[in-house]
Amino acid sequence: MLMDLMNKQSLQKETQPLELKMIELDQIIANEYNLYPINDIEQLADDIKLHGLQKPLEVFQDGDIYKLLGGERRLAAIQLLNCENQWDQPIQCLVYPAPSTTNSEKLTIIRSNAQREMSESDYLVIDKELEKIFEQTQPG
Repeated sequence: MLMDLMNKQSLQKETQPLELKMIELDQIIANEYNLYPINDIEQLADDIKLHGLQKPLEVFQDGDIYKLLGGERRLAAIQLLNCENQWDQPIQCLVYPAPSTTNSEKLTIIRSNAQREMSESDYLVIDKELEKIFEQTQPG
């Protein structure tokens, strides 16, 4: 049932990136709908410092800024490196079309984090969010 919801909400035009683009750090903001914990940032920052950013951030343009859909831990690690004067370059990002609804935005964030290791409590939080989205999309 929840997979049906995710499939209905994931329109092809919203899940295919428009472009790969280098974006300045100060133009990227976190997404208020991210439900995932932002932990182990120092370790990730060390890895990025040694090996570079291995996976682009996922964003959509919202006016003059870009809003995250995926990669909030990577963004936090880069911000930490920037504060330590160890990062001063644009960030490679996959730019997606802006989600058509808030629920679509939330589902895209959930989908972007599907491969992430999660605790049981993380799964419960995501399950509750999916149930809310499902209820909001049901007629009547």
